[in-house]
Amino acid sequence: NNLKNAYAIDENISISVAGGSNSGKFYTDHLRIYATDSPAGSITLTAAEGYKIESVSFKLVTGTYAFLQYNGATVTNGQVVEIDAASAVFKTVKNGSDGKQVRLLSVTITYVAA
Repeated sequence: NNLKNAYAIDENISISVAGGSNSGKFYTDHLRIYATDSPAGSITLTAAEGYKIESVSFKLVTGTYAFLQYNGATVTNGQVVEIDAASAVFKTVKNGSDGKQVRLLSVTITYVAA
């Protein structure tokens, strides 16, 4: 199973994964997004017209895996990231030689009418 196109979280929020052929693959309990893909994997959150995303947090498998970054800042497991925009792109960044993919367990998104 792959998450390559935009999928609706609800009627106002969608999520999509971009990147090479490995990014967006579902495993037993998580989704993988690869920093080593060409192009590197990323997650995009998009609000419907008339809405904006206030914040997001990701539950990630912890360990020596790749990082997510938003506007150049590393996003840690469970960290609430303030967005205040209609969309946000989270890029994967390799962690040393072994940290090749982000393992995503869940996403919590807070949004409001714009």
